[in-house]
Amino acid sequence: MTLLMRDSITAADIPLEGLTAVAGYGNGVYAWSSADWARFPPPIVPLSVVVSADGVGDVLDVEKGDATPADCPGWADRFNRPGRRLPTIYSSRSSISWIRQAMGSRPFDWWVATLDGTQDIAGAVAVQYCGAAGSGDPCETTGHYDESIILDPSWVGPEDPEVLDPKDPIVRQLLQHTNTAAALLAIGVDTDPNTFQQLPDNPRWITDVVNRLLAQQRPTVDVNALAAALVPHLPPASDPQAVAKAVALELGRALDAAP
Repeated sequence: MTLLMRDSITAADIPLEGLTAVAGYGNGVYAWSSADWARFPPPIVPLSVVVSADGVGDVLDVEKGDATPADCPGWADRFNRPGRRLPTIYSSRSSISWIRQAMGSRPFDWWVATLDGTQDIAGAVAVQYCGAAGSGDPCETTGHYDESIILDPSWVGPEDPEVLDPKDPIVRQLLQHTNTAAALLAIGVDTDPNTFQQLPDNPRWITDVVNRLLAQQRPTVDVNALAAALVPHLPPASDPQAVAKAVALELGRALDAAP
């Protein structure tokens, strides 16, 4: 089975059909909003692409005008994303030798852009083989989006994200909490102080939390209480009520789909 991923500067232009994963911008001029990410419900895997080494995301975009090979080691050393096995670097075939030289012995996943229809590249976990319609690339899609084929399914996570390890410290923490807001705060504060700083850019943490909670109970979310609890942990420009509603919406979807 072919696993497809699409990306675009405009989330609304990406077709949902056949989508395994979606990539959008986590920072920069084209950064996606929470509403943009919300277009892609589970089981679609969201990947946040950052264009500079100071960005917090799943993928570092190495191309002209964005990050450089020299930026990769520092970004990889700071990489800490729930649910991601390794930092991922996006680049062309011509740049990978420079990136590997800069990275030294650091492990990373490589998402390569060919844009000429080539889909099989040794060493890559995914290949962006077609550019957007009108881009002038040798291979073009039918709309305002790029398309990639995922060569390594494990790159976007296990097929069943609800399989839990009882020794996982996060699972042990959740077992001690019956209140959803408390559980969210336990994850964000106790295990990863940066989690809440990442919320406006990529809601992948919501799916992770939902899956963990669903394995233990059928919780509910008091949106107002959760919004108030999130205030100290969100950047000043963010909207706690909107973030809390996103959590409640995602949780509601998961509960509806649960057996």
